[in-house]
Amino acid sequence: AMKEMSRATTLVSGSGADEARQWLETHVQENGTWLGPKYRYNQPGYLAEISPVKHAYLVYALAETGSTRLEQPYQRALTQLDSSWSSYRGALLANAAFSLGDTLTYQRLIQELKLRPLERSRDLYYLQEQSAMGGWGNSYYVETKALHCLALLKNRDDPTALAQARDRIVDLSQARQLNYYYSSHASVLAMQALSEYFGQEEYSRTGGEFRLAVNDSLLVQVAYEEGKNSRPKVESMAPLLTQGKNTVQVDFDGMEGNLIQHQLDVTYHSLTPESNDYSPIALETNWSHSQVSLNQIATLTVKIINTQSRTSGMVVAEVGLPSGVQLAPWRLKELVDEAQADFVEVFDGRLVLYYVALGAGEE
Repeated sequence: AMKEMSRATTLVSGSGADEARQWLETHVQENGTWLGPKYRYNQPGYLAEISPVKHAYLVYALAETGSTRLEQPYQRALTQLDSSWSSYRGALLANAAFSLGDTLTYQRLIQELKLRPLERSRDLYYLQEQSAMGGWGNSYYVETKALHCLALLKNRDDPTALAQARDRIVDLSQARQLNYYYSSHASVLAMQALSEYFGQEEYSRTGGEFRLAVNDSLLVQVAYEEGKNSRPKVESMAPLLTQGKNTVQVDFDGMEGNLIQHQLDVTYHSLTPESNDYSPIALETNWSHSQVSLNQIATLTVKIINTQSRTSGMVVAEVGLPSGVQLAPWRLKELVDEAQADFVEVFDGRLVLYYVALGAGEE
């Protein structure tokens, strides 16, 4: 992280990254790995060999920052990958292989990632492996696709690499939800992949037509000019919406093969919150009053449950707040002080609760 920040701003020097790299290089064990804290959730820890995921991530980070003392850890990571494949570790090590000049391994891993792609399905929520930062589910998916894209973009001599990276960009675009990518680390990697891709892709905005239809009724039809930004005005679509399922269709004509020259952000509110049947985290809320008068105090009870028989990392719970409700600041502070949440914030009419991890069955 410090290495990337030093490239973007003079406020951060690269010396911190150099010191971290040197420390890691000098603390490699005889078998080519590192020791790290090992503990059961909320229990005292001890030192033990780090997991294959964290090992692969350290190899990736060191290779990206110019380490030349990685042969033994690098080979160990490849051996672990060969014995137990994962797209996430494969993408990490493809980046590392290119940075270390191991062209044959880089090409092999890129081919393997192509033949064994990670798909968005309910299986993502039941993988035994989490990312190095504890990401799982959609966060794990985004991190993997972003790392795969970055690995492809490293090879500028391959004319097909950019086309393959374009597919990964589409994956990332489709995975975005409410302008973010499920976790901070997934968002950082996604932004890095998008920035790198559009730094290499040459494209121009062409002219065409924008159409918006609601339940098969055309609401907007606007022509836009080549090379110019435009913001079509959309009147209220409320009269065209009905009870039950509604279909909103957006068409852009005139893209002519260009990938993402248009931006479409959709935000909506529903009386029924969005739900994911695959998520192992259950969320229940209850208000002490269904109707209140001005300045009346009401109690909100939030219950968050990890239904899995294993620890779930990087849990974020969002609770929508009714209009006019103001949460007591002292109570929010108590949530953290009493270890009922690791961090709490309120924004955009939502109470957001963050947890580093929830233990198996923890409530």
